[in-house]
Amino acid sequence: MDVEGCIPSDSCCVSNQACESLKTGVDVEGIAKELQSKLGMEACTSTNAGRYLCEFSFFASLCQDHEKTMFIHVPCLDNPFSKEELAKALRFAIEAHFHRHC
Repeated sequence: MDVEGCIPSDSCCVSNQACESLKTGVDVEGIAKELQSKLGMEACTSTNAGRYLCEFSFFASLCQDHEKTMFIHVPCLDNPFSKEELAKALRFAIEAHFHRHC
């Protein structure tokens, strides 16, 4: 059910045959460790993308290609990181992911 109380007519947002796995194939632990060691920024991994749109977006993406899908929660600006620090960390994580798959 979405925030408007709506439910798809078949009660399913993604086909039952859409995917077999809900686990990413991305080495998120390795990327988080690299982010900490190379940029000195705290990062952690989680099995919970949150509720509503975050979890649905992650789930739908995993169903498309779980080997290349990762979800990154970004904290509020300036709490504790500036927008420049967040941009640098996001770029680092995306590039680290890209280099592992190419």
